[in-house]
Amino acid sequence: GECLSLDEQIRMFENTVKNQLASKFNNTTQLSQHLSKSIFIFSVGNNDYINTYFGFLQTRRRFNPQQFAKLLIDTLSQQLQKLYNLGARKMVIFELGPIGCIPSIVRRLRDSSNPCCEAWGNGTFSCIPQLTPCLVPDEHYFWDGYHLTQATCSVIASRCISGSDLCLPMNIQQLVQA
Repeated sequence: GECLSLDEQIRMFENTVKNQLASKFNNTTQLSQHLSKSIFIFSVGNNDYINTYFGFLQTRRRFNPQQFAKLLIDTLSQQLQKLYNLGARKMVIFELGPIGCIPSIVRRLRDSSNPCCEAWGNGTFSCIPQLTPCLVPDEHYFWDGYHLTQATCSVIASRCISGSDLCLPMNIQQLVQA
């Protein structure tokens, strides 16, 4: 399936809140209190760079890296404000991953001086080097040229739930208690 933009996802959420959730509560205050206890998790930005900035020459001609980053930040801020106005208070927003270490980018650059080549080990970090699924995906960081395996996501989630070095300024356990 096709991925929905953050704007489309927020519109769908807004419709859900107004058309389905609102009827489950006695008043808007109760609904807002419920939403304020919910945790909203976002992983945004990688596709904006991979598909838009690095994918379309016109985008790179119109924006330098700083301008494009500001455009993304401004757009994300507006979208998060919409969620806040709906009642969201607890948000986990994952920053950009190391785009230069994504298998499709590493393969495209073919640069042995890329620090990811040393850290990941000669391309064995990707499960599908030539579109053939590997037998044991959990032994790899990526299951295709772009997406992390379940094993990698599990490590990130565990560190984000109770660790002190990945999700800042507080981990998810602390966010639940806040």
